[in-house]
Amino acid sequence: MDRRQRTDADWRRVVVVAGVLLGANLLPAKRRDPPQPPPYGVDKALHGVGHGTLVVALVEAYDAGEWSVGPSIVAIVLSTGYGLALELLQRWIPGRRYERGDVFASLVGSVLAVALFRWRVSASESVGSSGDPVNRRVDEE
Repeated sequence: MDRRQRTDADWRRVVVVAGVLLGANLLPAKRRDPPQPPPYGVDKALHGVGHGTLVVALVEAYDAGEWSVGPSIVAIVLSTGYGLALELLQRWIPGRRYERGDVFASLVGSVLAVALFRWRVSASESVGSSGDPVNRRVDEE
């Protein structure tokens, strides 16, 4: 895989995604009484997708799209820690409350995003190394 250069745009993407998560988590909400029925509502899926997006942005910015194990784990920890911090801050927001399930959904979304993107990168590298003419660069022909 060609190593690409990290850019300021990569880090801006991280800031934008983190900012969207911050805004979405800290906006006052109407009180949900009674709580959503079990097992999970749309809320958990949104947490998973949001933190999965944050992990992708972090790894793309930090690891220049290589998806190495170390930076991927660091991104999962950072995203989940950020999710925990946002949940703790919700205690003081009207209509919001801390939910362990939201933190868990953030963790699951982060892990699934890393697994998906690492699989995608490894699959593209194996196809590219097999000599498939579709993936050969023009200057190689």
